[in-house]
Amino acid sequence: MWDEQLGLCALCREPMQRDDIDVDHKIPFSYGGGHERANLQLAHSCCNRSRRNSVAPRDLLRYLEDRYMNR
Repeated sequence: MWDEQLGLCALCREPMQRDDIDVDHKIPFSYGGGHERANLQLAHSCCNRSRRNSVAPRDLLRYLEDRYMNR
């Protein structure tokens, strides 16, 4: 994931240090998100915490449709 994101935080797009990263779930567990690779991204710890469980409704709908319609 580090190489795919070019070492940039998925949330703020600023460079990350390898000792200050979290694996972030694009769609949080509280909305039905899972551990599959497509739902994961790297983020600064502070960015991940500040986002909490917010998600754009369109992204949530797209994720849930894909997950449950394409089993």
